[in-house]
Amino acid sequence: MKPIENHKTQHLVALAKEGNESALNQLCSVYGERVRRIIRLRLDQKLRPKLDSVDVVQDALILALGGLKDFTYRNEGDFLRWLSRIAENKLRVS
Repeated sequence: MKPIENHKTQHLVALAKEGNESALNQLCSVYGERVRRIIRLRLDQKLRPKLDSVDVVQDALILALGGLKDFTYRNEGDFLRWLSRIAENKLRVS
């Protein structure tokens, strides 16, 4: 999938905060795969057979979307960093 541009991410986040389901789906589609790759790289070899990175990302997306109202977009990369941090925290408690 083609990376979305910074201003488009900011626009999608604003729409998603208003409850726009299409914007939520687009954010999940684009950023979910990016976060999955980050988690896969950080997933300990011992945990890989027991824990699927897709499950961690799905849980993180659910948490993130539930807390989207608390997210503030300031700079390029903020949304990816925010999602990644949520996923990494989810990974730590798994």
